[in-house]
Amino acid sequence: MQPSFLNTLLRILAAPFYTGAARNAGKHRALLLLRFTWELPQTLIGVLIAIFCLFTGRVGRVGQGWGVTVLGTGFRAGAFSIGPYLVGPHWFKADRRERLFVHEYGHYLQSRILGPFYLPFVAMPSILDFWMDVVLGWQLHSTRWYEVWATRWGHRDLKTPLPTDIQVRFHWTDLLVHVLAVLLAAGVVRFLF
Repeated sequence: MQPSFLNTLLRILAAPFYTGAARNAGKHRALLLLRFTWELPQTLIGVLIAIFCLFTGRVGRVGQGWGVTVLGTGFRAGAFSIGPYLVGPHWFKADRRERLFVHEYGHYLQSRILGPFYLPFVAMPSILDFWMDVVLGWQLHSTRWYEVWATRWGHRDLKTPLPTDIQVRFHWTDLLVHVLAVLLAAGVVRFLF
């Protein structure tokens, strides 16, 4: 049975308060503090994207695990992580046996570590890079340093075996992707302020 629209909306709005650390009050408070200070841009953008997905009828499932809220949506290609939200295809769920979940969970960890620097140095380059893979057929996305880092950290934190087929390959487009991302971030900041 599908959960009601209101129930799904409440789960999406409550996601920033779900840390997965209910048994450890100190860790729970520390993670909440991070989400609403150091990670605030990602948390707010994540809420807005999740609500947009819900109101456009894309959300088919909402699950939680390991401190993140996972949205199974109508998206067909890949997944993304923004703050405590992981958004992926309809079958996407918080399952450490799923390679895509583990990878996106690694991006969630990057967001916690990098705070506001996550957007210009990981999220935006990743979006641009994914677009270049799809549109231009470059097939370099999974070999970028920030993608390999996410995969490694996801596997480490969830205590799952690391795949043997991941490796960083440097390409001249690494610089291009980062310059475009920083220029885009600067334009967004200038537009907002």
